[in-house]
Amino acid sequence: MRYDRLEKRDIYAGLGVPFLWFVDPDEKMLEAFELKDGRWLLLATRANDDEIAIAPFAEVPFSLSNLWPD
Repeated sequence: MRYDRLEKRDIYAGLGVPFLWFVDPDEKMLEAFELKDGRWLLLATRANDDEIAIAPFAEVPFSLSNLWPD
């Protein structure tokens, strides 16, 4: 996760990737970011079985619990 949060995040910003989601199945948590003016802006933090509708998938809401193993 350290590589994702540091090096990979900078690489994605440099390439202009507009959205970034960190999904942590151990903590059952999601953090969603949007790239604005070269910096990552936190859009939302959700956990457990929260319903989410976050860019770039805002049109298709789903329960975060769908991402966790049974």
